[in-house]
Amino acid sequence: REEEGAAVKVICLSADVIPKRMSDAAVGIWIPRESGDSLSYLFLRWDRIYIEQYKDGRRFTGVWQAHAHRPELIFLPWDRNVKPRSYRIESGLWEELILQSNDDSSQSRQVYYRTRSIPN
Repeated sequence: REEEGAAVKVICLSADVIPKRMSDAAVGIWIPRESGDSLSYLFLRWDRIYIEQYKDGRRFTGVWQAHAHRPELIFLPWDRNVKPRSYRIESGLWEELILQSNDDSSQSRQVYYRTRSIPN
């Protein structure tokens, strides 16, 4: 066929494996690497709901979104009094997750490791 004046040969092949998106790799239960943090775990569910459970019993939930073209995670809380947060993914998503805050006032860096079960 011809596209923009140039002859183009199109070959269609069936795919054996569908590549995973970044958001597929982010799904799971993440524990903060720093033990002094009051966060117990971060659960990124497959249905795009996140749960932040703290050691003192506080719990925050909302919707998480992975940017389609940049290594970025956005947390949109259900509570309108809590500001949405955006993080740049520096590394990981398989066994370790390193998030750098995009907020200019808070240049926090958070390191998590993956676990297979929700901690008690």
